Amino acid sequence: MLAALAAAGAGVAAAAEPGDAVALPLPYAGPLGGWSGIDVSPDGTRFFAVTDAGRLTSGRLLREGGTLVGMDAPPPRRLAGLRGQPTIQESDDSEGIDVDWETGEVWISFEGFARLRRYAPPDMGAHWVPDVPTEFLPGHNRGFEALARDPAGDAYTLPEQPASGYGPMTVYPLYRLDSSSGAWEVAARLTHDRDWLATGADFGPDGAFYLLERRFLGVAFASRLRRFDLREGAGLLDGEEVWRSSLGRYGNLEGLGLWRDDEGHLRAVMVADDNHKRWQRGQIVEVTLPLAPLKAQR
Repeated sequence: MLAALAAAGAGVAAAAEPGDAVALPLPYAGPLGGWSGIDVSPDGTRFFAVTDAGRLTSGRLLREGGTLVGMDAPPPRRLAGLRGQPTIQESDDSEGIDVDWETGEVWISFEGFARLRRYAPPDMGAHWVPDVPTEFLPGHNRGFEALARDPAGDAYTLPEQPASGYGPMTVYPLYRLDSSSGAWEVAARLTHDRDWLATGADFGPDGAFYLLERRFLGVAFASRLRRFDLREGAGLLDGEEVWRSSLGRYGNLEGLGLWRDDEGHLRAVMVADDNHKRWQRGQIVEVTLPLAPLKAQR
């Protein structure tokens, strides 16, 4: 069983207030590491996680007095392809994950061979999802880094970095798959600072779309969360930054799962990808976010 336990000085908080953080180490697991995506149940007690090597696991988040103190899960198992065969190395770069907690279905986005797949219980077999239009494909290793589904079941995804445009501020295309028609469209355009790359996304219980981004400066990572009101439509949205880590505070944070605790606080659970390297930090991090009204979008 995999387990992550609180370490001394890891920032364990006794009460949830905006900005409070818990950071727990994930044991080095070699080829079973590389956690790249996570989704968390509405009560914050269960999770599904995916690795960038086409593996999936699920388990429990352990809490004491509401504070995250550990996790319990079996080693990740390899995802199956549409014909039941294991995914192959060239196409198993799974990155984003979204779980339907009522049905147990798991949606996953992939880089490399850019696509979405749906995995259904009880055997978690792979099911086809309508292909993304060719003009939406962002290029090699710029496939679909982040994935989130709204309450209507529509899937939203975006690349780690826009395929073109390297000015100080460029634009992420946010793609939406309509759950009724199976048609893809550009739902919105989100501002993109070239120093930051998209790594995760989720819809919060407040109905907002949250985007996790990271930047790498030489030897360390910084991360931030921006919140968007997609009701503004397909225009250019700037979002509101609701959290940012200091440089080097955490590892390479990628996945994002949001839930609301009994006191009404919004919490964000993230995982740090160790890239299968012993010297990089694998972590699970939980922070408490402000729930102020959304600011006007640009």
